[in-house]
Parts: sequence; C-alpha cells; structure tokens
Amino acid sequence: MTLVEKIRSLAKEKGLSLPKLESELGLGNGTISRWNKSFPNTDKLEKVADYFHVSLDYLLGRSSQLCRDMQRIETARNKMSKDDQERMMKILELSFNDYFEED
Repeated sequence: MTLVEKIRSLAKEKGLSLPKLESELGLGNGTISRWNKSFPNTDKLEKVADYFHVSLDYLLGRSSQLCRDMQRIETARNKMSKDDQERMMKILELSFNDYFEED
C-alpha cells in the first residue's frame, strides 16, 4: 500500500475525503494526492501522523498494523482514569487469558 493509499484508508475510516482532510490539516487542495509523485516534507507528514495518532513509520510502511493497533490502545489508555485502565486490563486478561504469560 502506498503512502497516499494508506492516508486515504485512514481518512475513510474517519468518514473523510482527502480534500476534507487537507482542509482540516491546513494543506493545499490536492497536496496529499501529489505525494504519489513526490515525497512530502516532514512537517506535512507529521501533521497527518498526529491527526490519525499513528507513527511516521506506520505511514511509511515501516511498521505493522499491530503497531498501529497498539498505538491506538495506548492513546485511549492515556485518556482513561486509573480505574478504567485497570478495568481495561481485566477485560484483556479475561478475553485473551490463554495468550498472556505469567510474570
């Protein structure tokens, strides 16, 4: 998947078109589509990564979907109260108990 395809997919998950995403990020119309032919500058790429809470490595295809999922979980966890964090861990442990190793 190319960089533009990956961004288009992330935007679609949020119900956004590329023009709407570009507008929200303060990018010129057609900026992201042009990245099929030229590489974006780091500042613009960081805006996209920050918007979607993903790493630059994920956007550039240097990390897996698992890394993205873990980042999303960590972002959500950081917004939770301590009680909710503990509840989340209990749910994960109950759901995936067979896969957890004992410390």
